[in-house]
Amino acid sequence: FAAYVLFGGNFAEIGALGGAVVFSVLLFILQEPLLNCVGWAVLVTRRVYKLGDRIEVNGTKGYVVAISPMNTTVREFGGWMSRDMFTGRYATLPNKGVLTSNVFNYTKDTPFIWTEILVSVTYESDLQKAERIVLEAANEVVGVLMRNNRKAVQGKYEFTDLETYVIEEPTVRWKMKDSWVELSVIFFYPAHRKGYYESEVTKMILGKIADEPDAPPSAAGLETLP
Repeated sequence: FAAYVLFGGNFAEIGALGGAVVFSVLLFILQEPLLNCVGWAVLVTRRVYKLGDRIEVNGTKGYVVAISPMNTTVREFGGWMSRDMFTGRYATLPNKGVLTSNVFNYTKDTPFIWTEILVSVTYESDLQKAERIVLEAANEVVGVLMRNNRKAVQGKYEFTDLETYVIEEPTVRWKMKDSWVELSVIFFYPAHRKGYYESEVTKMILGKIADEPDAPPSAAGLETLP
């Protein structure tokens, strides 16, 4: 039926039932292109992302380098690489993902993203000193950057009470674990330099621990969260 209509056949000649079958077949065949076109219209009108944005869709991360009615092309980072380094690949994302998946845009309103580095410290350690070391390390690496860009971040708050919740300078949070205390140092930095700043803060923490003669070895248990 589908071939008959595509090559010039007439719906009236095959009857209403045949026409319904043909329409159903065509709709099935075209559903992916149609969904992609609708997704393209949504992402363009709603500005879900644009060229140059850093996005993640269905586990694929990358910088948007091309947008067409059918798909979006990104220069991939992450994948098998740690610290969100570029993989050298291009990835093609069907635009229907805007309709069917979560779309994460790291750079839609500001170029900054937040992260945390976890430091494990035993209960027997000097916890106040450990907090001071971690906070000093973060301040030396990203403190000035965060304070200089505080207004830019605040200008993007949708609600004024977000100022209470969004961290605007290096901050340490504590959490009790079975055998240690978890210190989490939280900070923001430019999204495209994620690996650099996480590495520099980690190195600074380890360097300060090494410079403390009575710093416990257990304070060097570090973990970076995405």
